[in-house]
Amino acid sequence: PPPARCAMASGSAAATLRELQARPENKICCDCSTRNPQWASVSYGCFFCLECSGVHRGLGVHISFVRSVGMDAWNDVQLKKMQAGGNAALIEHFKAYGIDKGVDIKRKYHSKAAEVYRRKIDAAAKGQKFAMPAPFKEDLGAAPGGGAPGAS
Repeated sequence: PPPARCAMASGSAAATLRELQARPENKICCDCSTRNPQWASVSYGCFFCLECSGVHRGLGVHISFVRSVGMDAWNDVQLKKMQAGGNAALIEHFKAYGIDKGVDIKRKYHSKAAEVYRRKIDAAAKGQKFAMPAPFKEDLGAAPGGGAPGAS
């Protein structure tokens, strides 16, 4: 395959990201209630706030690959992953597994449900079929420090 082109979040990449951010579902952080999120996880095609982005960065790039919407370079595959996702789809996916929005970020994104969703987004971005397994309720145990930063 040809190498993925990179573009700063300007031009067509910025336009694509602005269009995605303008969707009502993406105007609130996917992990808390903060408005106008300016950070994204390419791994999940979702948008989140600065505070939650710090937690996502701490998960490692193999769990959540974090980009600034305005300051980082975006390649075509990353943009396709963002187009394949969306905050509402991610939140609904987690709900199907019994994981609420306010669950601790570290526990939520280290779950089997999160792994399934990452694989789904990756396949969609590559134009591949993905056989979504039937949801199962995940027991993540008690939250050791509460939920997401700013969760209400």
